[in-house]
Amino acid sequence: WLVELGNGDKFFFDVGPGSIRNFSSLQIPYDHANKVFLSHLHVDHIGDLDVLWASGWTAGRLKPLEIWGPSGAAPEFGTRHYVNGLLDAMRWDYSNRNGKLPASGSKVEIHEVDYRSKQLVYDQSGVKVWSFPATHIIDGAVSYRLEWQGLSFVFSGDTTPNKWFVENAAHADLLVHEVYMTL
Repeated sequence: WLVELGNGDKFFFDVGPGSIRNFSSLQIPYDHANKVFLSHLHVDHIGDLDVLWASGWTAGRLKPLEIWGPSGAAPEFGTRHYVNGLLDAMRWDYSNRNGKLPASGSKVEIHEVDYRSKQLVYDQSGVKVWSFPATHIIDGAVSYRLEWQGLSFVFSGDTTPNKWFVENAAHADLLVHEVYMTL
């Protein structure tokens, strides 16, 4: 999901397979879209993160790709571990481009958020984003609430009904409760 605000800010909420193909078709410069909020680490929510990193760098992103995502019950189940492993797996790709493209576009800033509590995770240019717990299979999933100029957007990658979602989705202007059905 791409959220674009009137102040020029653009935010990805999850980047499942096909996300970047769709984003590219919008012809939005990559240097304007460098903020990603991950709900959890299932492949249908993170499958294009490598593509966003690499294609953003090759398409002219000059600032680091910023990634927010949940911690896990153990460090190896958290966003930081996942992203660092992904970057390690992309070493060949990085080595081929390093020195030929501005290094700033290859950088990644990881903001791992505690999946167990509600917290303000982003507060810039009048935009606030909170993460809050989601209930999804194992520990380590979150939902988000973005607020800007009196408007609110709530995103849940996957969750079952829970008190945090009901409380934080109240009075939202736009609510996205994504679910993937295999039936």
